[in-house]
Amino acid sequence: MDEDQIFETIPDGFDWGITFFAANYHSVAMFAWDQDKSSKKLIIDDDQLTVKVKDGSGFKTSFGDQVSLVELSKFIQPFNEGGRYYFQVQLNQGNLVKIGVSRKDILSDSAFSDTSTGWAIYNGELRHNSNSSGPKYGSSIQAGDVIGGTLSFSKNGRNWGVAFKDEELKKGTLFPAVAPIYSGDSYSIRRPTPED
Repeated sequence: MDEDQIFETIPDGFDWGITFFAANYHSVAMFAWDQDKSSKKLIIDDDQLTVKVKDGSGFKTSFGDQVSLVELSKFIQPFNEGGRYYFQVQLNQGNLVKIGVSRKDILSDSAFSDTSTGWAIYNGELRHNSNSSGPKYGSSIQAGDVIGGTLSFSKNGRNWGVAFKDEELKKGTLFPAVAPIYSGDSYSIRRPTPED
């Protein structure tokens, strides 16, 4: 793949900002869902971009990880401690889904944001180290909404402002994470639109 095949970049000031469009790749995302670390109650499509819940009992987590295609390795950077990353997730079905970032040191058959190493939005609230409540933030989400986040979040392009200010966010490596609850819930990594 040649560098002139680069299709889009993410907003200024963020790392790992290249997505592609090439004859052999229909829109390769910045990351893929990690099948090994994500809950086995989730079905991750072969392209590793779309996830669907197969077992609706309780929250379960999928983790994003670096793209593993060798052809893209010269363009793709791994998630690094202290880096700034931007990603988007489109909710295909469902509305009670936690979206954010986490370290991978949690059990994937629970919600990542219920722990001290996960930060998320959920149903118009922020969630960190709590499974029951959090400060009001943004609004509820539903199928068709596109959620973008940097630890500030946006819905369908409307920025909700800073979600979390926490020194822990600067320590260690964080990964995109999503935790749905109901059978049939589905979401996909979405190629971000460049800023003007």
